[in-house]
Amino acid sequence: MSGFMDNFAQFLENKVLPPLMKLAEQRHFAAIRQGIQRIIPLIIVGSIPLIIAYPPVQSWSAAVEPYRDILLVPFSMTFGLMSLFVAFGVASALASTYDLDSTAAGITSMLGFLLAAAPMTKNALSADYLGGTGLFTAIIVAICTAELMRWFKKSGFTIKMPAGVPPAIMASFESITTVGVIVLVIWLIRTVGNLNIPEVIMSAFKPLVVVADTLPAILLAQVLHQALWAVGIHGTSVVVWGVMAPFLTQNLAANAQAALAGQPIPFFWTEPMQMSYAHMGGSGATLPLIFFYLRSRSAHLKQVGRVALIPGIFNINEPITFGTPIILNPIMLIPWFLSQPIIMTIVYVAAKLNLVTKAYVLPPWTTPVPIYQYIMTGGDFRSVILAVIVFCVSAALYYPFFRIWEKHLLEQESGAAS
Repeated sequence: MSGFMDNFAQFLENKVLPPLMKLAEQRHFAAIRQGIQRIIPLIIVGSIPLIIAYPPVQSWSAAVEPYRDILLVPFSMTFGLMSLFVAFGVASALASTYDLDSTAAGITSMLGFLLAAAPMTKNALSADYLGGTGLFTAIIVAICTAELMRWFKKSGFTIKMPAGVPPAIMASFESITTVGVIVLVIWLIRTVGNLNIPEVIMSAFKPLVVVADTLPAILLAQVLHQALWAVGIHGTSVVVWGVMAPFLTQNLAANAQAALAGQPIPFFWTEPMQMSYAHMGGSGATLPLIFFYLRSRSAHLKQVGRVALIPGIFNINEPITFGTPIILNPIMLIPWFLSQPIIMTIVYVAAKLNLVTKAYVLPPWTTPVPIYQYIMTGGDFRSVILAVIVFCVSAALYYPFFRIWEKHLLEQESGAAS
């Protein structure tokens, strides 16, 4: 078995990991990831008024109804302007990799995005595409802005200022050509050409968004996520916060808008749906292992359980994964690989049958179970029941392998004592 695990680890490191790491480290992809990660605090804070404005108790909801519009202002200014912030963040991050003025790139990108998504008419802006629906438009505009600025800088086609001019002023004048071209091109396409740019881009990405929300795509991501962790690579950063981040963010924004409008919540797979169930106690849903370890006869596992208890409550399980160890452990990797696909299948079926509300609020990922599930669904107590079921399923998956590993460690500890 150990030989198989060594071969499997080599296969991951030699065949699977290089293209994934190359993708994760690719300049444009990294900028997209950074740009989206920078708005996470806005999404978390913006989610709070949504819960307050629509509390789970009917009497409370009736009491706050007169103040609902006022309470939802922070939500509208965060979720409702999400793509505008992403346009700045992505362009700024990409410009930094080229040693360009990141602030100028971010401001120019915001201008280009507003022209593309919400051109002002009669002194009014349309907010239809400033939220999650304009996310892909914001990303494309941001990349084009930074690349155009880089090209002008490299070709020398910029306005030159004499020596001694303050750097901030010099950078502002150097970006004039980029601003001019971005404004002219997008204005011609959107206004003169009468082409709805966000609508066209959304149509192009719609098949990918739909496919990304299917069970096969979700299960493939779970297996890949666990495989990376199995050899000590942070699978969550690569898969959840990396490759899938634009889709999961767009899905969450669409769910929040649907919940606000009283419409059915469209998307299943969002970051909170992933983090709440499949990552219960950390990647691999390892929370039950802590309680097994605390009662273990193995001194090693008991100590790991004590160390892992507090971090595990807050969904941090490095003490478990490295302390057990689960990584490169042919025994513990069996339930590790089975846990997330099985759990996500159960949760997916429950959500599709409307047995539990799909997530539309993003709590901090360190929020303990089952508070996380309760908050992300806007107070659906069925999500707490589902969390208990998931915990029991995870416990059933891990328990027989925990006993096997415990027996192995007891034999080692007995031999060492002798």
